[in-house]
Amino acid sequence: MPINWTKYTCQLELGPSTTIEEIHSAELALHVTFTEQYVDFLLQHNGSEGCVGPKCNSYISFYRVNELMDRMNGYKVADFAPGYLLFATNLGGEAYVFDTRLPHHPIYRLPFIGMGTVEPDFRGNTFQEFLEILYTESPDDLSDDIRNMELGAPATEAAIEEAESALNVTFDEDYKDFLLSQNGHRDYSERYRKLTFGSGRLNACSPGWRNSTRMK
Repeated sequence: MPINWTKYTCQLELGPSTTIEEIHSAELALHVTFTEQYVDFLLQHNGSEGCVGPKCNSYISFYRVNELMDRMNGYKVADFAPGYLLFATNLGGEAYVFDTRLPHHPIYRLPFIGMGTVEPDFRGNTFQEFLEILYTESPDDLSDDIRNMELGAPATEAAIEEAESALNVTFDEDYKDFLLSQNGHRDYSERYRKLTFGSGRLNACSPGWRNSTRMK
């Protein structure tokens, strides 16, 4: 039975759908076969970012299927954590990965720094179970630095290179990845809490949520 992902995605800035051809191309390049649930999700939302859960219980940024190889290579996942496939991040220094050594591809959380030196944190046996864990996770587990900010538009690689040249520095890969996801932020914690946690709160997944919470 097809899964209705709206419960988990209604607060995300959703990416466009992809095609089965793009998915197969990524599978060939990565030498994996994605699970049925992940494929179904990609066919509807290819690259998404935002809160999951009624109280912004978790925050996640899904990579587009056609950039998975670049992310894998950029973070040298095959070297530091062989058998794992990077597909998302919480933008708090942690990666979400599939364990491709098992046919059902259970999901784990790993730090980007020290990826191969820590025990992976189990986050679900299936893709839907993973999203359910994000949905029900305590908001206290979400970094205040992420929960209390409005995300800026992504920077471009050209803009990053220009800044590096002007500053005569080379940014590390984690910082570049962060800038490519969101470049600049504004605190919106008070407005957010009033809208979502006050009396008669606005349902985060109700129509008009995005327009109601947009910063002026």
